[in-house]
Amino acid sequence: MAAKEGSVSKAAKRLMLSQPLLTNHVKSLEEAIGVRLMVYESDSIRLTRAGQAVLRKASRIFHEIDETESLLEQISSKKGAELRIGCPDIPGSCLVPRLIAEFEQSYPNIRITVNRGKDISMAKSVESGRNDLAVMRFRPANCRLKMKLVEKDELVLIASPWSIHVPGGEIQVRDLSQVPLISLKEGSAVREVVLQYMWKFMVTPKVNIESPSVALLKEFVRRDDGLAFVERSVVQAELDQHLLKEICITDGSPTITLAIGYPSGGEVSPPARAFLRLVAQSRKTIGSVGESAVSTGSPASPTPVADLPLYKKSKELNVMYHEPNEASEPCNSYDIHGG
Repeated sequence: MAAKEGSVSKAAKRLMLSQPLLTNHVKSLEEAIGVRLMVYESDSIRLTRAGQAVLRKASRIFHEIDETESLLEQISSKKGAELRIGCPDIPGSCLVPRLIAEFEQSYPNIRITVNRGKDISMAKSVESGRNDLAVMRFRPANCRLKMKLVEKDELVLIASPWSIHVPGGEIQVRDLSQVPLISLKEGSAVREVVLQYMWKFMVTPKVNIESPSVALLKEFVRRDDGLAFVERSVVQAELDQHLLKEICITDGSPTITLAIGYPSGGEVSPPARAFLRLVAQSRKTIGSVGESAVSTGSPASPTPVADLPLYKKSKELNVMYHEPNEASEPCNSYDIHGG
């Protein structure tokens, strides 16, 4: 307060304390830490370099306290606080449904709405204010969001066990231009990551079929209509049962990373901040993959780069699913109501 007011006497009046008492508090703090924080100059004060560093840290702490108090006030008074999360239709299982379930248990009076859409539209949904956060596996160009990484997965190249396209068990990236590929439709993060991965090798893919779903894509592969890239976690069961086979890419496989996107300007709602803290705590528990921008696909050799994992509707949640109207906006919602 003294630093904010620029004067101990003014700060004392704001805090309704005597000036000597406030001065003694400051001196006691300086003696306890062995560092001088303020320099007194006639009727004003000047922060030392250490004092400026402490002020910056304290300001962030007080800001977090204010937001937490606001969140608790919303919860206790049941003001109908809401957390809106954009999420693509990600097959398989990942940490996100478990995080939502845990968040619901911790904040039962906050309404959670999960709006489904295409991977490529997730960033815009946050930038436009439609969602507070977004589950992202691909970072579009000119994306201004910050990213908190959650987990990552390898993209594997799969083929029919009796494939005539790749009789052996391995292939070089440059040879992928000679084999038919099956890809998910435009807007899919996996598609974007694979395309950019191949472009880094100056390879133009030969896409023969575009599939609207992973399930149909795998069926095309089983029929030996071509090869396809999918997340390992999505296809591991079929690989174990030898219903499909993995083709080893000698140059290294691409990876895909799951991240939570949020506004970069600090305009993050208290419920969204609480969810981001939960993500950070979970990453510390399971082992973090770092926080940075989501990138777009590169060989998995020494340092895999790119985008990844998977979302499925959690049976633990009270979820209401709305089928999208293809003629209008391609969006589904999962409404989670606290008890």
